[in-house]
Amino acid sequence: MKKLIAILILMSMILAFTVSCRMSSENNKDEKKQFLDNDSEKRVFSTVDAFGDDVAGSCTGLVSNASLGVHTISEYKKFEELKGTTKTFPGVDGIFVYHESRCLLKGEKSGEYGSFYSIYDTYKNQDNPKEEFEVLRGSNIITGYLKNDYQSGAFKEISEDDLKGAANDILLKMIGREKLSEFVYSKIENVANLLHAVIYEKYIEGYVTDEAIMVLFSGSGEFVSFKCENSGKYDSLSKSITKKALDEAHSALKEKIVSIKDLGTVTKTYAPCIITSTDGKVFMEMKVGYKHPDGYDYAHIFVTNVI
Repeated sequence: MKKLIAILILMSMILAFTVSCRMSSENNKDEKKQFLDNDSEKRVFSTVDAFGDDVAGSCTGLVSNASLGVHTISEYKKFEELKGTTKTFPGVDGIFVYHESRCLLKGEKSGEYGSFYSIYDTYKNQDNPKEEFEVLRGSNIITGYLKNDYQSGAFKEISEDDLKGAANDILLKMIGREKLSEFVYSKIENVANLLHAVIYEKYIEGYVTDEAIMVLFSGSGEFVSFKCENSGKYDSLSKSITKKALDEAHSALKEKIVSIKDLGTVTKTYAPCIITSTDGKVFMEMKVGYKHPDGYDYAHIFVTNVI
């Protein structure tokens, strides 16, 4: 089970170019206030490294991620008001009982949670606790499913058409044809010769978003999990996101990345991705691969606001 959870965490990072960040230092409080006072006018930049460390202050012009409400850490909490509540879900049998909630911090302070796509409630099958669903707080939006008692079996090659067909059938049951039609099939990943991952993406004005879907199958082809924690996130935002603003954010990120000289040699830049803060502001991020002078490879994820 621990191995599976570790793999799911790794795939989540790949899926949406997300990493968790540690709480930033006291030195960033002035930067936070400055951003909050001018958040609709000021171009801001931040970054985390491959280990999730906030590096504001080490590079000119970077503020902390937490001060922007992006890449904040999660806390787990049991909400008393949900104790004993139950749900049923499409595509599976059984009654599911509330277990706990995964809560993204609003910024840096423990116990203060975001107001936008930040709290996810987990419900476990009352007859099989190893089967669980995750839903977005205050909605019926399914954001994840996990079956921990699957039979892994020997890893075998499965055709792309077969995996894609199986994933489509599952998603049609769980999220429906209308929602699935908003996504574009992207690729299949072989996860450490243990799992097959089928990935779908959603785009706005030609830019990929972090509203992506991942369906996992065991090595032998048994359905294990699906994850879409940002399902529906851009339904209320997409009309206000212009291509001009996205292009400007993309250009600003490229210029900032080139201007920073003390992180090592750039080896690869990845496509930009639209993300949001924990209060619903729109940002863009870019992942950049570096070669350290000592020879090892690592990455940074740079973020700027979409004005």
